[in-house]
Amino acid sequence: IYLSDKICTIHSSKEVLMGSSFQIYCVFKNECNKIIYRDNVPLPYNSSNLTAVMNIVKLTQATTFTCRCKDRPEPCGMDITPGYPPQAPQNLSCVQEGELGKVNCTWKTGLETHIQTTSHLWLPLKPNIVKVKCNSRDCQLYTDKRQNIHLVDIRYKTDQESWNSASTYWNITSLTPYSLYTFQVRWKLGPSRGLWSEWSEAKEMTDEEAPAVMVDAWYFGDSKNTHLLWKELSKLEASGKILGYNVTVVDERKKISSTFIKHPCRNYSVRCSICTVSIFAKNSKGHSPTRRIQLQPIGSLRYTVSHQILNDSSIALSWQRPNNAPEEYLVEWYPVERKEQLQWIRVERHLHTTNITGLQPAKCYDVAVVYLFSSGTRKVVFSGLSTRQSVPQQGPECDATVKNYSVEVKWEDIPLERRGGCLTNYTIYLRDSGDKIKRYSIGKPSEKKFTISDLSPGQQYKLWVTAWTKAGEGPKGRERNIATPPEMMSVGGVVFLACLFFLCICHFSSVHRRFSRCCHCLMPSIVPDPANSKWAKECASEKVKMLFIFSLYKLILLSELQSSNHTNALAPCAGEMKLQLYLSDSSMSEEEPDTVEVQELPQEKFNSYLKSLSHESGSSDTTQASRGTDMTVDYISSHGVLSGDEDEEEVDDENFFPCPTSPFLSPLMSIGGKLTLDTVKIDCSDFLDFT
Repeated sequence: IYLSDKICTIHSSKEVLMGSSFQIYCVFKNECNKIIYRDNVPLPYNSSNLTAVMNIVKLTQATTFTCRCKDRPEPCGMDITPGYPPQAPQNLSCVQEGELGKVNCTWKTGLETHIQTTSHLWLPLKPNIVKVKCNSRDCQLYTDKRQNIHLVDIRYKTDQESWNSASTYWNITSLTPYSLYTFQVRWKLGPSRGLWSEWSEAKEMTDEEAPAVMVDAWYFGDSKNTHLLWKELSKLEASGKILGYNVTVVDERKKISSTFIKHPCRNYSVRCSICTVSIFAKNSKGHSPTRRIQLQPIGSLRYTVSHQILNDSSIALSWQRPNNAPEEYLVEWYPVERKEQLQWIRVERHLHTTNITGLQPAKCYDVAVVYLFSSGTRKVVFSGLSTRQSVPQQGPECDATVKNYSVEVKWEDIPLERRGGCLTNYTIYLRDSGDKIKRYSIGKPSEKKFTISDLSPGQQYKLWVTAWTKAGEGPKGRERNIATPPEMMSVGGVVFLACLFFLCICHFSSVHRRFSRCCHCLMPSIVPDPANSKWAKECASEKVKMLFIFSLYKLILLSELQSSNHTNALAPCAGEMKLQLYLSDSSMSEEEPDTVEVQELPQEKFNSYLKSLSHESGSSDTTQASRGTDMTVDYISSHGVLSGDEDEEEVDDENFFPCPTSPFLSPLMSIGGKLTLDTVKIDCSDFLDFT
């Protein structure tokens, strides 16, 4: 475009595109005779005062327009070349030859402009972050080569956050202490010039601060031991790396004890039922505010607590609000029988609802709302809460102990993860040998023992236990086989019948004889020798001595015979026996012993037999008197021969038993006076060595 300011100025109404129509304006400084040329050809125009206007239609080639006064040679003019503006380059691609080499770029220009077009190539390289310097809540970024950069974009985040844009360049504020941040920076030459560079990245940790939030602690226990628990501070609350916790206990006697517990341990046992506990967390920059808890027995309240299941892991809880609101509410919960897994949340005093989250489905919980009054602590317990229940996946393992005609059944808890929720009751099944089944329901899930007392004697049973939830009955546990003993009388009845039985059978003579054998076992194993007694020596000169000796031997012989194993040896029977008695004497030899004929007679003839034997002894050629008073009577020789046939006639034994006195029998015989034995020498075992 050529402009002259001598006598006039010239301009078009708009940019001239290829084939467009427009107007040419010539503005003169002074009034004159106007002439307008198009490529030196005069053009018609419209004139208004000092301005001449020409209409140009569909210009397609380069044209020169000139304006001049007729009486003045100096013109003003303009060259117009129609065309198109350049389009944005497409498919730009640049390749650098080496790290510091030249860059070759190619692109597509789009529609032909038909006019001279110049392209400018700009390279904005990504920033180089040299250093990041952080305090606890702000960081300063340092880069090199920031000249000619007019626009910078900075963003940052932690691993748990999304990207945040920096409000100011290079200095990022409002950060969180003790947090790892990622910083990214890019730039461009200007708002409308060039493209954004690639992102450059750097990471840095903000510094620590002392914890700003007190530790949330709570407790449970009994009258002797209290277990103190506290929650871990979040990263935001900790403001640094927690090194440990300081616990201070002041008991009723104002005795103070302090303990430092290293992280990550978060529990402590306090051996007091009424005391004050203080706890705070500590990091390298300081410690948190102190939490104080008054440990004391917690009373119970009978307020109403209701709940609504939100989903498998959440429950909405609401409770009754008293007229005098407590300073704070605390809601605690834990899986049944797992109080060490206690969790809790604190609720402000003006609220009476909260949500418990993080619960596990098909698991049973105990819940309580604790009212923290300034005068003391009270709680409302809500047991047996579950978000979703199923039938138990396992039956209880049981043991059974039979006692007479009853059985004591004991069973173990089902593992928590296989209960399917909160147990409501148990059922004991008892099946007898006829496949008849009895059921016994135990309505308290805390009961683990039951006694069944209506069993029949001499029966075989199978026994098992099942558990129930609100969803239904679970599978049976392992079966147990039990058996009851046969029917038995009571001890008193047995004793009575036994006594009655013995009283009855004692009236039979045969029973008397058999019972006498039992009495024989009570006799002393060594029988005293009457021949060596003092009394026998004093009476050696009398004839009655032999009568006494033979009578005593007779009694011993009969007793030994009845205790032998021969047939019919239990009863003394009539008959004759030849018994050789060897009486020791200095005038007698062992080769020719005296033989004494002994005849066994029935009991009724026994007295006459003794009298006969006494008479025969008195008339014998070898009487005791003729031998002198110094003779001694020796034992019956073991070489004596016992012979004779047994008579089958039964003998009445009511007045004679070869055994000591028994409670059921009268004495065997009555002997007056005292029998003093010096030595005991009689051995009756030889009397049994016969065939």
